[in-house]
Amino acid sequence: MTISMLHRTFNLQKLARRCQFLVLSAMLLCAATYAFAQDGITPYEQTFVVKNYEVKEYNGPIFNMRERALTKVKKEALGRLLKQITPRKTWGVHSQIIAQANIDNLFYKAVIDQEEITNHYQASVHVFYRQSAVRDLLARYGVPYSKSTGGRVMLLPLYEYASNLVMWESQNPVKEALQKAIKSSAFFEYVFPKGTVAERNKLSAKLAMYGAGDVITDVAKAYDAEAAVVVYVKISERYDGFYLDVTATWFEEDTLVEPVIYSLPLNGLVLFDGYPDEDKLASYLDTAFADVLSRLGEHKRHENLIEVDKPGRIFLRFKPQDPTDLEKIQTRVSALSSVKNFKLRVLNIKDSVFQVDYYGERLGFKNALIEAGMTVEETTMPMVWKVAFQNDPFLGPVDYSIETTDQ
Repeated sequence: MTISMLHRTFNLQKLARRCQFLVLSAMLLCAATYAFAQDGITPYEQTFVVKNYEVKEYNGPIFNMRERALTKVKKEALGRLLKQITPRKTWGVHSQIIAQANIDNLFYKAVIDQEEITNHYQASVHVFYRQSAVRDLLARYGVPYSKSTGGRVMLLPLYEYASNLVMWESQNPVKEALQKAIKSSAFFEYVFPKGTVAERNKLSAKLAMYGAGDVITDVAKAYDAEAAVVVYVKISERYDGFYLDVTATWFEEDTLVEPVIYSLPLNGLVLFDGYPDEDKLASYLDTAFADVLSRLGEHKRHENLIEVDKPGRIFLRFKPQDPTDLEKIQTRVSALSSVKNFKLRVLNIKDSVFQVDYYGERLGFKNALIEAGMTVEETTMPMVWKVAFQNDPFLGPVDYSIETTDQ
C-alpha cells in the first residue's frame, strides 16, 4: 500500500470518527430539546424553577449516565427550591417533606443548559416544578411559601487583603465567585454595577466599606434595583490561623436589615507576597457564598409569604390491648405525611386519648388512618373519633369526658 493510500485511509477513519461524534451530539441535542418533560402537560402551567443545578454522574454508557443524572436532579433540585421559596425557620422539616413527596407529580420538566461528556457526565440543568403541586405539598405540613420574587438587587463585591481594598478593579475574586453563585439564585435578580467613571468617583471602596447608604442606594437606582448589598470579604489573621470573614450588608430606603455574617477558617492557605492562593480562595468563596446568599434577604421572603391552611385537630380515643399498642399507634399515625403534631393527652388503665393536628381535609385524614390499618368510628362529639387496629375489637365502655378546649 502506498503512502498516499495510507494517508487517504487514515483521513477516512478520522472522518468516520467525526461523523460518529456529530451523530451522537445531534442525538443528545434532540434529547435535550425534549427536556425530559412528561407527557400530557399543558404548555402554560405555572411553575417554579431552579436554575443552573449542577449534576454529575459516573460509570457506564453516555446515555445511561445522562438518564441517571436527570433522574437524580428531579429530587435533589427540590431541596434547593424549598430553600428558595420558604422562610429559613421551616428548613428543618424539608428533609421530611422531600422524603414524603411524590416527585413525579411535582416535576414539570428539566431543560439542559450545558452538558459536558468526558470520562463522566456533567450538566447544568434548569428544573421546573408545578406550582399547584408544590403548594399542596407544603400545605400538608403548614409551611408558608413565597410565590413572587424579591426583585432586583445590586451587588457590590468588596475584597480586602493585605490592607488593600478592591471593588471596581477588573481582577476581583469576590465578584468572580458571586457571578458563579448567583446563577443558582431564582428569588432575587442580582445585577452588578458597570463601574463607570461617574460611579467610581461617587462611590469609592472605602465609602462602601463604611456603609454610605445614601450613595450606595443612589447608584442602585440607576439599575432599577430596589436594594443594594455590599458583600465585604476580608482575609483576617488570628492567633490560630487565617480566616475568611464575609459580611453582606443590605441597603434599602426606609429598611433596616441585620447583616449576614459568615466566617470560615482557611486551613492550609498559602500567601505569596500577601496574595492568597487563587484556586484555594475560590473554593472557600464558593462555600461561603452558598451559605450567605441562602440567608440574604430573608425579610423579603416574609413580605411575600403565602400562608397555607392552618391545621385541623381531632382527638383519637384508643383502648390498648397490649402495652406495646401505644407505641404502635404512635408510629402509625405519626408516619402520616398530613400529621403535624401527635400528643398523648389521657392515659389510664381503661383507655387513652391522643390529640392529632393534621393538614388537609377531615375526610382525607380519616381515609389516611384507614389506609394505615386503623378502624375509625365517628362519635356524637365532632372532635372525637374512636379508633382501633383493624381486626382488633374496641373493648370497654366509652367515656367521652375529655377536655377539648386546648386549641
